[in-house]
Amino acid sequence: MEPWNHNDTYGLVRNAFGQKQERLVRSSTQSVLDRQAFARYHFREVLRLSNTFERQHLKSCSMIHTYDGGPKREAFENYIIKIGAHATAAVQSIHAIPDILAHAIYFACGLNLGENKIEEHKIALPAVIGALKKDSTFKRICPLLINALMESHGSHIQLEQASQCNSSPTERGLDGQTKEIQRIAILVI
Repeated sequence: MEPWNHNDTYGLVRNAFGQKQERLVRSSTQSVLDRQAFARYHFREVLRLSNTFERQHLKSCSMIHTYDGGPKREAFENYIIKIGAHATAAVQSIHAIPDILAHAIYFACGLNLGENKIEEHKIALPAVIGALKKDSTFKRICPLLINALMESHGSHIQLEQASQCNSSPTERGLDGQTKEIQRIAILVI
């Protein structure tokens, strides 16, 4: 599958639903990208801090000896606070991605414009799947989203069924821009 082209997505959403909807999709997709970047940054900081601490304080002794007090203990306590903060931030960023992604899909499919509208504070992947099931245009992507939801309960989202989005517009049985919006909604995941 080719990489997701954000500008194509934004153009398709703008053509199908207007500029206001495009802005909503841009905001949501940027937030997903930001959270991924934040998680990478914080994870790399945990690794960097761990390597630095080990190199500076554990060359000649084991971790147990840092509890003897003094400068090593202080360094150890600072290290624990720093890696704890970075590890927590990484996990929180990863944990937020599915719900932010649900917003991107919700807006890309124009669900906020129709009868299957979800209250803003209730937009999450399960609710978006429920709304898509009621939408004749987009209900075909529900199995992919359900798969993503089930696989995201660990640490990330993977879609091995994404090959379905490579079918031709005729095979998908949709018309005009809606075909591409469906393809993009799948790629967003």
